[in-house]
Amino acid sequence: MASHGRQPSSSSKFNFHLSGAQHFWSETETAAYATWINTQLANDPDVASHIPIASDGTALFQSLKDGLILAKLINLAGPGTIDESKLNLKPKGPIHITENLRKVLAGATQIGVQVHNVGTEDIMKGTPHLCLGLVWQIIKFGLLGSVSPGGKSLNSSFENLSSKSRNEQTSSRERALLDWLNATLFAAHCPRQVTNFGTDLSDSVALAYLIEHVGQDRSQLNAASLIESEADLAVRAETVLQAAARIDCRQFASAEDIVEGNKNLNLAFVAVLHNAYVASRQTNILRRELEGLKADAQRTTGDKDQNITRLQQRLQEALDDAQRYQADRDEARRQVREAKMQAEDKVNALKQEQEDSNKKIRDLEISNATTQAQVVNLTTERDKAMKWLDESVEYTRKLEQERQAAAAKAAALSEQLQQSNQRAAQLQDQSAQLLNKNMNSLREESARRAKELEDQLESALNEKEALQKELSSSRKRLEEKNQSLATDNAATKELLRAAQQSIADLEQQARTFASEREESSRKQIDLEAKVQALTLERQSLQQQLASKNSLSEQQSQFLEVELSTLKEQLRSIEQRNADLQRQNRSLSQEKQDAADRAKELEE
Repeated sequence: MASHGRQPSSSSKFNFHLSGAQHFWSETETAAYATWINTQLANDPDVASHIPIASDGTALFQSLKDGLILAKLINLAGPGTIDESKLNLKPKGPIHITENLRKVLAGATQIGVQVHNVGTEDIMKGTPHLCLGLVWQIIKFGLLGSVSPGGKSLNSSFENLSSKSRNEQTSSRERALLDWLNATLFAAHCPRQVTNFGTDLSDSVALAYLIEHVGQDRSQLNAASLIESEADLAVRAETVLQAAARIDCRQFASAEDIVEGNKNLNLAFVAVLHNAYVASRQTNILRRELEGLKADAQRTTGDKDQNITRLQQRLQEALDDAQRYQADRDEARRQVREAKMQAEDKVNALKQEQEDSNKKIRDLEISNATTQAQVVNLTTERDKAMKWLDESVEYTRKLEQERQAAAAKAAALSEQLQQSNQRAAQLQDQSAQLLNKNMNSLREESARRAKELEDQLESALNEKEALQKELSSSRKRLEEKNQSLATDNAATKELLRAAQQSIADLEQQARTFASEREESSRKQIDLEAKVQALTLERQSLQQQLASKNSLSEQQSQFLEVELSTLKEQLRSIEQRNADLQRQNRSLSQEKQDAADRAKELEE
């Protein structure tokens, strides 16, 4: 794991770039993380196409887009967190990449990384400040894995902690690393203590004493001499890093980062020194145990076979314990994977349920729109029916007015007929008087008038026959007009005018024949017959008008029944619309409940 630090950059002191709206990212940190990733994944065939990552520009962010490097980093920090067999190692499109990134974000959350502001789209776009923050959290978690707050090991119990507890443990590990640093400085007789990984390390004093204590003779560093002899902070920092390289710990920080007090890179550098120190102590402990076992073996040469057997037993017990521990760990991981799969199944089921609810809501919305359209159509038809009913009522009212007018005209005709009868009686009386007064003159002229009267009688008979034909024609015309009365009120008026004209003609004929005595009697009889016939026709017309009025009343009743039926249908449709709205609200509530349940399961 030997790694040479980056050369001091000639850029500005802070070396930041602007990303998006008011977001900055550090080029020095980007280069440091890229270098560390190259050393850790150099021999991994799954990401061979991405390694090495260029340490300048945005190459790091571009290499994270398919999620493979992030998944490898998470498994380095927390072994077994992501099932690599389910990764799309050769993604063929956005769908495969999105699946990888979802597993990455889920795995990052599982080990305690904050991903609230990071989405799959941000990683696919290579958003610098978000990608850089995510990479740093994963690297920091892995580097602080062996740091033990309070002197207790975290590795055995960390898998059982919740995400919130892991975040708190990560913060406590960072504080524990700072405590370890101060304890080591105290043991190394350093004249100072530190409170942060930034400015307190910028003069390299604490780092020099730390590397001298951790590396011992291998570091070839005398901290006190270096501090006394070298006042240039950049040169002093480079000397410290060269000493770190001799013990294979030169990683992350450059001399410029140390002088500038880069907190993240200095923390990572100190964590590397801590991990090397812990590994060295464990190696020394094992070496001392091995030397003690060798000494015991030499002291008990006579019991060599017994010691070997005991050692073999102890070794076998240790192997059995290791196997049991491995089996327990595998079982725990299997249970975790099964729990994850069950949770994913539940989330998928809830998502399917939510999709079904959305589909039902869409169907109800379509049905509701259709129903509303039907309501609009029925409302339009109802308006049309109401308009038609109003027109029918108006038409009936007009018919009633015309019926009343016809009745008035019939009454007038009846009065005229009565007057005609009275005049006929008067004429008869006058004729009788004239007959008495002029009997003698009539006898003298009877012979002369007989012929004339016979001629007149023949003419009267002819006229009577013509009148009968005319009356028959009038009756026929009245019948035709009566048939068309139901569709046209003007026909009724025409029939009345024809009747009035016929009465006028009859009255004129009655006046003509009244001058003749003999013909007056016969024409009086004919006139009465005609009047009776006209009276019958008048009665027939009144009956027809009454029948038409009754038909109009029946039509009005039928229209009222139809209107009542339409109103009932409209009320039924409005009730159905209200029911659909209630169902819509109920489905919306179910959709919200399903979304809340899905959100709770995801959390």
